[in-house]
Amino acid sequence: MAGTLTGWPSMLDDYKPHLHERWNSGCANIQQLHREITALGFRGSYGTVYAYLAPFKGSAATPAVPAPPKARHITSWIRRRPDNLGRMSS
Repeated sequence: MAGTLTGWPSMLDDYKPHLHERWNSGCANIQQLHREITALGFRGSYGTVYAYLAPFKGSAATPAVPAPPKARHITSWIRRRPDNLGRMSS
């Protein structure tokens, strides 16, 4: 499954902060959380969300780890002149 290995991108990366915030605020209904992130644009399955949140059952979710930079951002950093690196936009 994508995203289960540390450092690999996951389709949940953009939604993890929302999931962690809602889980830690007391919403442990995975179906509800899946509906919420689907409304925010998540296109994955309920099973993906369940597999991610199941280890948190009965405890608080740890802080979400930031997603790794996208390939296009890395490419732009490599191609940029060193004196322009300070003026990068995300």
